[in-house]
Amino acid sequence: MKIRVLLVDDQLLFVENLKLVLEANASDVVVAGIARDGLEAVRMAKELLPDVILMDVRMPKLDGVGAASRILEILPRVAIIMLTVFDEDDYVLEALEQGATGYLLKNTKPETLISSVRAAHEGAVLISPSVAQKLVASGGGARHGNAHSPAPWVKELSSRERAVLLLLAEHRSNSEMARELGISAATIRNYVSALYDKMGADDRFHALRMASENRVFLLDPEQISSHLS
Repeated sequence: MKIRVLLVDDQLLFVENLKLVLEANASDVVVAGIARDGLEAVRMAKELLPDVILMDVRMPKLDGVGAASRILEILPRVAIIMLTVFDEDDYVLEALEQGATGYLLKNTKPETLISSVRAAHEGAVLISPSVAQKLVASGGGARHGNAHSPAPWVKELSSRERAVLLLLAEHRSNSEMARELGISAATIRNYVSALYDKMGADDRFHALRMASENRVFLLDPEQISSHLS
């Protein structure tokens, strides 16, 4: 069954190009509809029942954060990915705290966007590496008292656990992480569960937020191969 996607953006050229990218490069994705503002997004989400929503943050009538909040009241299981040219941490936190599944910049590569749609559909939490860096640089950790001294669990991370965290930051699904690490999806689930226990995290978003606050993401995600052994 194809992943039904609702696109929401007031910039016509961008959203039409986004539709072309998705439908030309992802045979398992279908664009169910396009909304031009937040209010139309709420109405169309209720009518079309999409699996994933790609939505701009700044729009007329109702912004993306407000629309996400209303949509999730109606469709609590829908995955909402916020798309924007703005990467300020305030937008990141507000969107995620309202229940959005993730947050990616509009200049994200097509292949990353497509893998993000698939991962969100599988239940992954998505945060672009640049956004994670912004959260660290802006002092996001200071609000939790760990801006200068990493939490004890950081030093206890094994190479494999650090690799899993970095893969989560790259918004990989469990199946994608399993292929990358050469292990089974069941083993990945065990790794993730054990990692949450070690960190004291409740879920993926919580773990990623804790990792960004404790500067785990200061490594370039492209360096992940060095942590796979």
